Amino acid sequence: MDNVKKNLNRELLADPNVRLLHSATWTIPIQEIEISYETVKRTPMDLLMKMLLIVFSKMQTDSVEEISDLLRVEPLFIEDMIKSMQYAKMIEKKPEYFSLTETGKEQLKLGIFIHPPEKEEKTAYYSSTHGEFLFGELKEGSEPLYRYAKEEVAVEKIEENQLRKAVDKLSATIEEEMLITVQSIRSVTELDMHTVPIFEYHLYHAAEDKMYARVWNSLSAQWDEQLAEEIMEKELSTWREHYKI
Repeated sequence: MDNVKKNLNRELLADPNVRLLHSATWTIPIQEIEISYETVKRTPMDLLMKMLLIVFSKMQTDSVEEISDLLRVEPLFIEDMIKSMQYAKMIEKKPEYFSLTETGKEQLKLGIFIHPPEKEEKTAYYSSTHGEFLFGELKEGSEPLYRYAKEEVAVEKIEENQLRKAVDKLSATIEEEMLITVQSIRSVTELDMHTVPIFEYHLYHAAEDKMYARVWNSLSAQWDEQLAEEIMEKELSTWREHYKI
């Protein structure tokens, strides 16, 4: 952390017109939260799957051997694909033949295979002070709490759109010809509470005769405009008298 502070001081004072009036370190409360959710994966439809759906839409058969002969594909591959399509509720077994469900008809029309939902879990960090999730490497601090820190929130009161955005960001991957979306949030559980160091600076720009605050968030590893604006809104009017400028 000392090296971080040195680098920040160097950056802040690179302009000779800028003077450091005050610096402080404090912490904000961070809730470590486990989000359990279901994802749906969409991929271009496999050629064999497409052929089987076409066969079942035109023929009344449940004979793997008959289909194997028709498509010239090994029976084992046919059986595996039929099981996958039944699990995905794309086809259903009638007494003597397979038929397409509405899901199967729609996916055949689109040429897209919508895989069955999969359960996943991610751990995210929520800041009640910001009213949103923060992303980065967690660093613990023992300094006093931020003077305007908000109390922790009950996890069930966090809005679903915030949970979805957090999961989307944590799960962000680029996979060729594949789209993965969050279908539903299953549960939200608080795992732990942390306190994250925040560095506050009060500065004066002589050429512009302007005082302002900069705040470095050690979790997100970037300047925190939200906290800086809050501090200036609540305190800036008193700084000229306080700092005798």
